[in-house]
Order: sequence, then structure tokens, then C-alpha cells
Amino acid sequence: HRQVRELTTVGALLFSVLALGSAALGVAMWREHRLAARLDQAVAELGPSAKRLQTQGRSASAVGAMLEERRRLAAMLAGVFGTTPPVVALEAVVFERARSEITVRGVGDSTQTILDYVQQLGRLDGVTAVELRYATRRSSAVGERVDFELILRAAGGADVG
Repeated sequence: HRQVRELTTVGALLFSVLALGSAALGVAMWREHRLAARLDQAVAELGPSAKRLQTQGRSASAVGAMLEERRRLAAMLAGVFGTTPPVVALEAVVFERARSEITVRGVGDSTQTILDYVQQLGRLDGVTAVELRYATRRSSAVGERVDFELILRAAGGADVG
């Protein structure tokens, strides 16, 4: 009799331990499930904001790159105007974005003046090459003049502007 009672008691204790362990595991799983559900909800709420922020970041990067390209173009144009000698009159300055080129047309007092101007332009920051397309000497009632056209190529071959 006594052994049966002890076995019953031990069995009841084991059953109680198993029941408490199962309950503890159930509570832990419930907490984990609840935490996972809250995290899923937070991710769902933050998803559109994160996507919008990512898009804004890309836009900001693109605008920053465009501004940098514009600054380089402005520096090149300032260099063109700053190095133009007083005896050279510029008639047209045209930027061709597709080829990253600046076309400069004008009039100078001599071919040597135009050649010196081409050399000065070749030393500008951001200019990789200066090509003299033509230099034509013309005589008029006010004297001789040299019409010219030249092409400045931007550094890096990337679009400027």
C-alpha cells in the first residue's frame, strides 16, 4: 500500500512538473508570438516611411550630383570669361550637354592672340581638351580680324549640368 501511495505521489509530482513546464513553455511561446506580432506591425508601419526615406535619399543624391556638375560647368564658364583677353570679343558661348562640350565663337585681333587664348583655356580646371575648329583672318574697313570657333571638352567625359 505504501509503495502505491509513494508511486502515486511521485507520479502526481511528475505530472505537476510536466504541467508547470508545459504552461511555462506555453507562456513563453505566447510572449514570443506577441512580440513577433508587434514587430511585424512595426515593420508594416515603418515600411512606407522607410521606402519614402530611401527614395528621398536617392533624390538628394541625384540633386547633389547635378549641383556638383553645375558647379563644374559654372567654374569652366567663369574660366572662359576670366581668361578672355581684352582684344578678343566673344560672340557665342554654347554648352552642349550630350557631349559635355562648350563651343566658343568670337573675334580676335590676330591668329597668335587666338592661339594664346586656346593655350590659356587648356589650363583651366575641368578642361581636358581645347580644339580650335577654325580661325579665319578677314579684312574689313576697320582693319583685320580673326574669326574663330573652339571646343572645350569637360573633364571626366561625364555630363556637366
